[in-house]
Amino acid sequence: MPLKEKYPELFEICTNTDASVAEVAESRWHFPMRRWPTVVLQIQIRELQIELGSVILSDEDDKPRWRWTKSGQFTVKSVYKQLSNSGVDRSFKHPWKARIPPKIKVWLWLIWHNAIATKR
Repeated sequence: MPLKEKYPELFEICTNTDASVAEVAESRWHFPMRRWPTVVLQIQIRELQIELGSVILSDEDDKPRWRWTKSGQFTVKSVYKQLSNSGVDRSFKHPWKARIPPKIKVWLWLIWHNAIATKR
């Protein structure tokens, strides 16, 4: 989840919203603010700093990793297995906006709406 979505109030008062993770890491996770943060925002800043403290940066290119397979590679089978075992995750409301191939979006939509009959 992007940090601006996880901490929207902090993002609103940050002065450098275009900074990269590497740039902020070089500043020891210091976030310049437009105004003094409230106590609630100060707590969020500390939580964010703790969360980012475990981040290990490297010069390698980022690679997506699929958490439902040991190899980290996406498979339709892994999605089907996850949905079958745990039911449909209702927090996934917008498959059309996801960055996945169109055929997978259609497949997810069909499962979401119980539009296909499956047999175990």
